[in-house]
Amino acid sequence: MAITKTTDLTNSVKAVYEKKYYMMGLKNPGVWGQFINWESPVAESGGGGSSYDFPIFSEHDLAEDALTEDADVTPDTINDGNVVVTPAEYGKVFAITKKAKYQSRVRTAEVMGEISARNRVRSIDRILRRSATGRGATRPTMTYHIDSSTAMSSLTAASGTDTVTWAFLMELQQIAASMDIEPFDGGGYKAIVHPALIHDLMNLAEYKGTNFPAGGDLRGNGLTMRPFELAGITFLPSNLGRLYLGSGTAVQAATTLNGAVSKGATSVTVTDATGLAVGNYITIGTLETESVNPGSNLEQVMITAVDSATLTIRANGNNDGFGLRFNHASGESVVEAYNVAAIPLIGKNSLIGVYGSDCGEYGVPKFRDDLDLLNRFDYYGWYWYGGVGVIQKKMVLGKCAVSRFVLGYN
Repeated sequence: MAITKTTDLTNSVKAVYEKKYYMMGLKNPGVWGQFINWESPVAESGGGGSSYDFPIFSEHDLAEDALTEDADVTPDTINDGNVVVTPAEYGKVFAITKKAKYQSRVRTAEVMGEISARNRVRSIDRILRRSATGRGATRPTMTYHIDSSTAMSSLTAASGTDTVTWAFLMELQQIAASMDIEPFDGGGYKAIVHPALIHDLMNLAEYKGTNFPAGGDLRGNGLTMRPFELAGITFLPSNLGRLYLGSGTAVQAATTLNGAVSKGATSVTVTDATGLAVGNYITIGTLETESVNPGSNLEQVMITAVDSATLTIRANGNNDGFGLRFNHASGESVVEAYNVAAIPLIGKNSLIGVYGSDCGEYGVPKFRDDLDLLNRFDYYGWYWYGGVGVIQKKMVLGKCAVSRFVLGYN
């Protein structure tokens, strides 16, 4: 007797799965994109060029003097500037074999689609936030440290020395207002910040006495709690807030890995474990400085045991594992140092962006299953063409140490 099986309905099953895959993208709205002034989409047909120059016009000097009755006025000139946005291509692909789909106990198409959708949004959000929070030598001109220094390595959370204060928040807000940065309607300036900073904010006496929950119109994948307003700034708590891991003052001398370790490892060996103890947090990889980009494998872990120079660690690994998230080479930096948090004050006209007409603000999902002769390989991925620039006089970035450490990367 002929019975139609799911394997006989390959096109129907694929259509349903593919539809669910595309719908996953709708469940994962981004955080940073809602605060960017997006220009007209770049046409795929061409004619746009490799970069985009947007003119910026300054305000005129205000007129307060009375006119002279028998003399003509002297014309003023109009001054302009420009913001250059250089878009680039971004993307990632995940692949699976037909045999793996057959033998899997889960609906792999849905799983692959959801993983790819989350990866797309979070990846693009990390790209977008660079314009507001900087990266290495590139950062907003109006960047202020709570201790008035110019190096993050001087920021310490010891005894709360350089952690966030009400006075620092008010200073940032005052600078933004004095620069005539236009606030958002009904919510002042916006600041997407990491939960480690939220911890310190919520411990301020001013927070305990004055907490105004923000409206529900703010969206975002990864918000850890409802946005709130403090010191004229609406804070959006998100893991996509910027945290400069280990970039603050070192608690003790740095050491290095004495041998390569693979992701998933639950122990590392260092060249010198002097001073390192159970409960300490160490940052592994190249730290971000004012001239150096952070390593792509930079992560922070907690020490759970010390045996001579071998450290047993707990990390935020892949899946449900507590091993290392990334591979690390022998000789990479290992340091116990404070984290630094970014407080980006974003106004209505702080950021400007462009994107391809075929991929939108947050890219487009891609699915292909016809690239091999037997159609055994399925590819789930995403693509984005875009970029963001900052209007320097309309963007304020504050930096301070935080009292908390984290498991993972940022």
